[in-house]
Amino acid sequence: MSVNEDTIKRAQKGDEIAFQILFDAYASLVFSVCMRYMKDNEEAKDLMQEVFVKLFSKLKDYNFKGSFEGWLRKMTVFAAIDELRKRKEIIQSLDEAVRPGLEADHSSVNVLEALAAEDLMILIRGLPRVYGLVFNLYAIEGYKHHEIAQMLNISEGTSKSNLHDARRILKSKLKVIG
Repeated sequence: MSVNEDTIKRAQKGDEIAFQILFDAYASLVFSVCMRYMKDNEEAKDLMQEVFVKLFSKLKDYNFKGSFEGWLRKMTVFAAIDELRKRKEIIQSLDEAVRPGLEADHSSVNVLEALAAEDLMILIRGLPRVYGLVFNLYAIEGYKHHEIAQMLNISEGTSKSNLHDARRILKSKLKVIG
């Protein structure tokens, strides 16, 4: 559900009812994005609350260029990255070099496409935190490796390596399931 420009403008001026309308309209979107980055529902709910607190203070910065939904989604992704960075959960293994012996396997993409979205989300949440983060940013959010590298302060090669490893792990989990 999207809201009209007038509601956003009212919320920017501090109208609590308009802000509640924004919350009601976008809570499920924000929560679903949070679920992709957090390990469980409680972490996702906590992050969602942080996102809406941040939205309340940053809403005046929204300039109506591009969709509000896209702006809010991006804010949510960055809030998740910030939270993981605070926990020091994205620093570990991000700077590892490409590990030898891992062969590229592009067939895993086709297997993942056939998997139900809910099942895939459960598998992604089971990845080591850093791999899940890169996988989400690349495969789900649509960021390019150079953008991910910039966001996470890593090299482009590390981003590609982590994506490759995430896909390899997901494929091995699929073999166990299947």
